[in-house]
Amino acid sequence: MTGRRAGVPPTPIRDWAGVVAGLMLGQAGVRLLQFLGGILIVRWLPVDEFALFTVASLLLTLVTLGANLGLTNALISLGAPVREQVGRLAALFAASQRLSRRLFVITLPVVVAVAVLLLPRYSSGAGYALLVLAAVIALGYLQVELNLARSVFNLQHDARAMSLSGIAEMACRLLLLAILLVSPLAAAALLAGMLGAAVGRRVAWRRLHAVGVLHGRADAADRARLRAFIGPLVPSTLYFAFQGQIAVFVLSVAGQTQYLAEYGALARLGQVVSLLAVLNPFLIQPLFARVATVRVYATRSLLVLGAWIALAVVILLTAHGVPGAWLFILGDQYQELSAELPLALLVAVLHLLSMSLYAIAIAKSDTRGQSWVIAPSLAAQLAFIAVHGVHSVSDALVVSLIPALFYALLQAVLIVRNIRQWGDTVVQHEA
Repeated sequence: MTGRRAGVPPTPIRDWAGVVAGLMLGQAGVRLLQFLGGILIVRWLPVDEFALFTVASLLLTLVTLGANLGLTNALISLGAPVREQVGRLAALFAASQRLSRRLFVITLPVVVAVAVLLLPRYSSGAGYALLVLAAVIALGYLQVELNLARSVFNLQHDARAMSLSGIAEMACRLLLLAILLVSPLAAAALLAGMLGAAVGRRVAWRRLHAVGVLHGRADAADRARLRAFIGPLVPSTLYFAFQGQIAVFVLSVAGQTQYLAEYGALARLGQVVSLLAVLNPFLIQPLFARVATVRVYATRSLLVLGAWIALAVVILLTAHGVPGAWLFILGDQYQELSAELPLALLVAVLHLLSMSLYAIAIAKSDTRGQSWVIAPSLAAQLAFIAVHGVHSVSDALVVSLIPALFYALLQAVLIVRNIRQWGDTVVQHEA
């Protein structure tokens, strides 16, 4: 953000347009590199190795979510109001980092247990399985650290730092993926990601040091505020750490290598949609955290909802009209997935919508009710699996669609609750 001190957000609409344009341009570069890397992995790994890589991605998700539990959102919501007080923000970041590292240690036994169950089915031996697990754990730790740093960049609207750290990470990863041409192994792809994340973390840490956020002292009061914020989120976060991977887990246990690889390949196409997800922590959540009136909160919520619905219509029309254009990206091994493509993209769009609504719902630091989705969503998933089973890629996609739909509906309900409670408070105050 040239000419603007970090931590001081723009106010005129023209300035916001420039910031968002800069963010999207930078993140377009990051996501393009990420997408290219993901597609090269799909194209260059044999089906059995890509199935192993998909299982490793499941383990990576467990690591990153288990060590986060909503801390990045807490850092944004609690840090945005004090973004210009460097000392306060540094203390809050230190408290977040300390709590995240404790959660990381607690999460590891769960990850190892799941790895023991799944990795031997797809790895060529115990040594190879251990190498994959070690790479997952190291990559997970680096990604957790990077996510905390990027939360600071988001609440400060520092598009330049976001882009530089992301481009450094993904460009390094993309270059290192050339090793797959010589050694097409899942472990090699994971090691490339690990080294890329290490480079991205170094760039991010230099920026945090420059703005004075890196060397704060964790405060007991901040730790208490963080725990209070994420406490109501823990059940739903833990659930979503697993439910989003239930389809992968079921296919993995069943030894469905081909279906597992096809499901993972279609999930890679979701990265095209996920480019817009960068707006949630960078723009949507910080802006809604500073909203002062219920009318603005409600109006902006409707605008976000309308924008994502319009996007969903366009994406689904292209999936039905020109599926070959989408499937060309995945390569020759996955050209027979035109019937499954619309469902896969619908899952991606619903996930984007639900996370945007989630950012709006928790922006005012009210995280109550997030666990309400667990019982109905899990019941629907288990009922589908019990009655119909998971015998194809389409079945696996339906299992993933169910929680995304329930989660989006819950966030809409919670936003309406926020609006009604806010309106009641205003009425009581005026009375």
